[in-house]
Amino acid sequence: NWFTDGTFERFNYIHILDINKYLLIEYFIPIFALLLDKNTVTYSCLIKTLRSQIPLNPKTIMTDFEQSAILAFKENIPNFS
Repeated sequence: NWFTDGTFERFNYIHILDINKYLLIEYFIPIFALLLDKNTVTYSCLIKTLRSQIPLNPKTIMTDFEQSAILAFKENIPNFS
């Protein structure tokens, strides 16, 4: 299971995205990404880069209502809900 969150609030020129994983009884943050925008293409590029380096197979991904991130996850990570 993944939990994602991003913010532009602290730096209005860069988007900080963190991907959290719940392991046993606590969360840890294995991935921080600095993105220039919140476009689907940008999220897709991040996911493709991560997939080329590490196996990505989350069963569930929880995120806020960031539609571009949701679309990028649907396009690039098969079989998740």
